[in-house]
Amino acid sequence: LPLKKDEDGAITTQYPMGPVEDLGLLKMDFLGLKTLTVIRSTCEMVKQWRDVDVDVDRVPTDDPKAYDLLNNGHTVGVFQLESAGMRDLCRKFKLGTIEHITALVALYRPGPMDLIPDFIRRRHGEVEIKYPHPLLEPIAKETYGILIYQEQVMKAAQVLAGYTLGAADLLRRAMGKKKVEVMQEQREQFVQGCAEHNNISKRKANEIFDLLEKFAGYGFNKSHAAAYAVVAYQTAYLKAHFPVEFLAANMTNDMGDTAKLGVLTDEARSLDIEVLPPDVNESQVLFAPARDGSVIRFGMAAIKGVGGIAVEAIIKARETGEPFGDLFDLCDRCDTRTVNRKVLEALIKSGACDGLAGSRAGQFSVIDRALAKASSQARDRESGQTSLFGAFEESSPCPTSPSGTAETSSPPRRSCSAFTSAAIRSTRTANFSGSTACTTARRSRRSRAAK
Repeated sequence: LPLKKDEDGAITTQYPMGPVEDLGLLKMDFLGLKTLTVIRSTCEMVKQWRDVDVDVDRVPTDDPKAYDLLNNGHTVGVFQLESAGMRDLCRKFKLGTIEHITALVALYRPGPMDLIPDFIRRRHGEVEIKYPHPLLEPIAKETYGILIYQEQVMKAAQVLAGYTLGAADLLRRAMGKKKVEVMQEQREQFVQGCAEHNNISKRKANEIFDLLEKFAGYGFNKSHAAAYAVVAYQTAYLKAHFPVEFLAANMTNDMGDTAKLGVLTDEARSLDIEVLPPDVNESQVLFAPARDGSVIRFGMAAIKGVGGIAVEAIIKARETGEPFGDLFDLCDRCDTRTVNRKVLEALIKSGACDGLAGSRAGQFSVIDRALAKASSQARDRESGQTSLFGAFEESSPCPTSPSGTAETSSPPRRSCSAFTSAAIRSTRTANFSGSTACTTARRSRRSRAAK
């Protein structure tokens, strides 16, 4: 078998799928679903905010809230059921079991979609369900007389014509590939088997074979559809019981897709869940519940131009002290090599700094000053230096109150400014007075010399 490396370095075969299977190799498809990450993230947030452990593999499969959510069309974020067509189908069909979800997953594809109107009418008893042969009723009763799964075609061949499951699988594959010669051989074998095992007439056997061939052309693998249905139900259950955490996890999952974020935000509003803008004093790296867990706070990592490293630096600084007061405070407490001008501009534009002092225009105007001051203070800290007034404040004892007890509160920051201004004014006055005295003395000497 000729092999090669693809652009990512993975070893692949140079033969297409068919010849590889003919050589006896097994082909397996592995699907990576982001929905599984959403489920895990939702459960982690539920544990964090509600202290509830959720085992999605053990949730009840007959939960009324989950099915009400699906039947009302609130399927945004629900695996496999969130498209507009699927939402409409859920409303019309009225789901009640996992098997119903499995059937819709199998039917909602090009080809079998034509059967959906008849399938819905049969579901609601508007059409009489008839079976070509009584032996087909146990096989097709679950799907209201319509064979929509490949396994149903295989079971029908086994029950009616005595096929082994291996031979039935070969029949299914032959029907799917529609090879004329192979199909003619299978038809003869099927008709003969029906006569031998169940005394079914040749005409009836050919009629059933035609029916099986029709369904096998678009039949879906039930095990595949059932696995998808279980994941779909799990997401519906989480959304019905923990909508804030579930939508936050979905927003994180699609935070690079602006259009999808808009859809999820609209869905949150329809469920009376507020989505708050980013905030440097409250946002996490990703979307997460906030306040009392009833709202969703925008994740700072979703802001264009703000990387995850910068966000983690901001959160670390925030958690080790008080909330940020202004842009100078933010820059002083964060590493400005990470939280640089580009990051600050993105934060201000997004509204993440609206909770700090000053307007957005004012914050923009002081970015360079704030960064310069923070860098200077960082260099001073590294060299062990402090400012003159910082040293004064640290070395001076606490002022004493009239009662003789030491005051514990430090003087207001503006007192220091007032002291500084007074000192500057005193210096200027002294200089002016000294200069005037010198001028007067010179004039006196000149007067005496003239006399």
